[in-house]
Amino acid sequence: MSISRVLFMSLLLAVAATGCDDDDDNPVGNPGPDETAPSVLNVDAIDANHIEVLFNEDVETAGAENVGNYTIIQTGAGGDPVDTLTVNAAVLHPGGRTLSLTTSAMNSAPYRLEVSGVQDLAGNEMQTTVVKTFSGTDDPDNTRPELLSSEPAADARDVAIDAPIDLVFSEPILLSSLIAGTTWSSNLGDVEFTANTEDSLHVSLVPNSALAPDTRYTLDFDDVQDLSGNTMTSETLIFTTVER
Repeated sequence: MSISRVLFMSLLLAVAATGCDDDDDNPVGNPGPDETAPSVLNVDAIDANHIEVLFNEDVETAGAENVGNYTIIQTGAGGDPVDTLTVNAAVLHPGGRTLSLTTSAMNSAPYRLEVSGVQDLAGNEMQTTVVKTFSGTDDPDNTRPELLSSEPAADARDVAIDAPIDLVFSEPILLSSLIAGTTWSSNLGDVEFTANTEDSLHVSLVPNSALAPDTRYTLDFDDVQDLSGNTMTSETLIFTTVER
């Protein structure tokens, strides 16, 4: 085969590779809109109370964090159902593909995860139940809770003086430990605040009075615990309020 023909074929292959859409497998030259619902790539039991789910694409938060969209069934011989776990919490990690489920205690046995109602960022929703099998574990819960995100983000500037601090944790935390372990301060002194939550995953810290403008504030989180008593690694959040 001539060199020119080899180069021509290589060029065709390169065009084909760039013309396909990874999500939808659309034909060359017609990428088109994303019309494919998300699926589950992997399920991993971290310990007896924690499961990590990996989606094949970024998914929308509200549906992903709806515990009613997940059913976890322990299976026996021939895949027959033996027991069902309670899903206590679901939280989507930054990046939009990894989900943490907090559940009732698992056994070291086969399980089946059934997922429905989750949609991707283009609005494509799972129309049929996605099923993924995995091996459970009875390892004790030694998983530390994590602070996944905050609003305002770390080192944010021009934060409103009356804005709450919205925190998202990887699993339900003991609210009393968060209140006791949080110090909110500036060069003007400590800030008194109220902590509000409906699910112990999403927590809002609301200052009892307006913050000072153009001021650097620090929140230190120490000894924050999950419901099993595991302690979060200390975290610090710093932001600056809007100028006058």
